[in-house]
Amino acid sequence: MNPNSLSAGRALRAEASPPRADKRPGGFARSIGILAAAVLAGLLGLVVPAVAAPAAQAATVCAAGSIYANVGSGRLALNEYSTTGALLNSVPLTRDYYDIAFLSDGTTLYGVRVNVLWRIDPTTGQEVAGTPITGLPANYEANALSALPNGDLLTGTSNSTEIFQINPTTGVATPFRASFPPGFGSAGDFLSLNDGDILAVGTGTNVSTLFRIKPDNSVIEVGTVPTTYGAAQSGNVIYLPSGGGEIYAVRNLPTTASTAPIPVDTVASTGLVFYGATSPQDSGLCAGLTLEKTVAPATAAPYAAGQAVTFSFRVTNSGNTPVRDVAIDETAFTGTGQLGPISPSTSGSLAPGASTTFTASYVLTQADVDAGVVTNTAEATATYFQRSTITSQPSTAALPIHAAGSLFLRKSASPAGVGSYTVGQNITYTFDVLNTGNVTVKDVAIREDAFTGSGVMSAPTPATVAALAPGEATVFTATYTLTQGDIDRGTTSNTATATGIARGIPVTSAASRALLSGTAAPSLALDKTAAPAPGGAFHVGDQISYRFTVTNTGNVTVTGVGVTEGAFTGTGTMGAVSPSGTTTLAPGESTVFTATYTATSEDATRGSVSNTATASGTAPGNVQTVSAPSTAVARIAALPVPQPSASPTPASAGRANLAVTGGNGAMAPVLIGAALLLVVAGSGVLVRARRRRL
Repeated sequence: MNPNSLSAGRALRAEASPPRADKRPGGFARSIGILAAAVLAGLLGLVVPAVAAPAAQAATVCAAGSIYANVGSGRLALNEYSTTGALLNSVPLTRDYYDIAFLSDGTTLYGVRVNVLWRIDPTTGQEVAGTPITGLPANYEANALSALPNGDLLTGTSNSTEIFQINPTTGVATPFRASFPPGFGSAGDFLSLNDGDILAVGTGTNVSTLFRIKPDNSVIEVGTVPTTYGAAQSGNVIYLPSGGGEIYAVRNLPTTASTAPIPVDTVASTGLVFYGATSPQDSGLCAGLTLEKTVAPATAAPYAAGQAVTFSFRVTNSGNTPVRDVAIDETAFTGTGQLGPISPSTSGSLAPGASTTFTASYVLTQADVDAGVVTNTAEATATYFQRSTITSQPSTAALPIHAAGSLFLRKSASPAGVGSYTVGQNITYTFDVLNTGNVTVKDVAIREDAFTGSGVMSAPTPATVAALAPGEATVFTATYTLTQGDIDRGTTSNTATATGIARGIPVTSAASRALLSGTAAPSLALDKTAAPAPGGAFHVGDQISYRFTVTNTGNVTVTGVGVTEGAFTGTGTMGAVSPSGTTTLAPGESTVFTATYTATSEDATRGSVSNTATASGTAPGNVQTVSAPSTAVARIAALPVPQPSASPTPASAGRANLAVTGGNGAMAPVLIGAALLLVVAGSGVLVRARRRRL
């Protein structure tokens, strides 16, 4: 309200001092007229009595918003303030409006001056349109403006008790259902309180008087405040700008009749001249929406790609006016798939405090599972009054997805049969890796943990697999050639694990083992021979050379290989086997031992010498291995038999029948040889007789 229009109005209070002149043209005459009307009304008993206020209705606490004040007196501006008095914004105004007011939609701003409604763009301060006010009494200059919940405006003036209701579209004014008590006029605004009353700011002497207009049209005074030229409410707090630039706050508005000062606190001291004030909540309507978004199931779990989840959107009307056409607006969604349609698409009317629920389904993708969380942010929108809209604060639902990284490894070898377990056999190891978890595993590789082979196995190929999605499999291979050490050991074991990274966390499979085994077949072969004799037979006194050739005819290495003499028919002594120690033979390898023997006359008598031997050694597992016996027979030539002398000559033949009387020297050697032959033959018979006894 223009402070110049209040000088006369303040004098209207019945118990006040004589009226002051209105500074506008004709103000004094209007003040005298109102005073006379007030006195006459008092004499006729027409003053509306003060009555106790009914119990307050259940109040909706509106969220605090901005306060707007129009600055006059040469500095024409629309200032936006926070509820703590901070200047948030300021735009220039076209003229010095007596007062300003937001409609109940909270967005359409009007100003009033010289009984013309001016629609103002609150973002620029520029006038959009002007509508003359019709239906007001003569000399009634509207200098107060406030919104009603139904979209109309209330106006008053300092020099009249009458209050008028204006249709902002047509500008037509009609008398309101209540008016100020005699002696009072409007000093500011009309605020629709959340308990059903209307707060009217009236004139007073060096103060402003606050009245409550009850639903039954009764009017009661509830106290006084410092002189103010406007009023606004935000968050259920009353803000009062003064002509001196202060902004006062009334935090506890009385509900019963009183003339006592009402406690206020100063929110701001600007030094400006305020003509009026408003806020989007002046009509008492603060349409509000709250959105609570949830997802089911919502707990962290090892979800898998293809699993469906349901997002729920619970919208509550947190304001004090019905809303309609409630809908959900998705603003952010991190899912990589397509969110299903929201059902229902819209809802009907939603009463204050009532709620409604929307739903949408979604099927998780593998990328969602790999990401670990899917978030969905949305806002609720609704329409209230004629065309006003409201949007809730964003609400986000997050679906945490537990990473269950898992790999399965199956290791196999080929060929794997016992018959293939031979030296030089090429073995191919196959590593089948399967992703059995719910997240993609990256950098999949094979780690060899234990290998008993005595050779070197090739590195697995490929070295790594970049990524393995759940349910996918890949194959690695490696090769190895069996060695004699592997055959001697009897088995070759290869244990490995598959490794990778799932969402930054190492993943390792259970170990898998491939075991190859063969059958040990230790075997030795001995070939014993005697060196060929000159002329086909050995003679008494000849040295016979024996050769023992030992060959490993099995498939495992034999250690401690040596020769053991068996049956021997020689009458002499066999020489020691050389070399005297033992040796080690791999399969297929051979070694030679030797021994010598000197033939005796007894051997010659028998005609041959037989010698039998075996080879032996130790196979893996401490298995004793003995070859089959091998016999070598050496022929011994018989001693020569003495021959008779030559026939006698004719000279001696004549003497053949003569007795030998004196030792014919020619017969002596023959006789001696015959005697020796008989001795040797007798010795042979004796030896054979003794051996038979044995």
